[in-house]
Amino acid sequence: MRPYETMVDWLRQVQGLVIDAESLAMPAGMAERFGTVARDATARLPFGAEPSGYQRLFDSLAPGGGDDAR
Repeated sequence: MRPYETMVDWLRQVQGLVIDAESLAMPAGMAERFGTVARDATARLPFGAEPSGYQRLFDSLAPGGGDDAR
């Protein structure tokens, strides 16, 4: 399988996106589908959380469990 075919197959199987001649002819439609996939994928992420939550995560990943992070 060629690299392009591999990518198209992965997009179809994993992301539910079908890239065909019609999709390529209408970039706005394709962008809308990609946007939907991206929104669905990021909906579960805590982007709206307070920065302190991220700081706790970063501190916990630091050497020493965050004791020497500050």
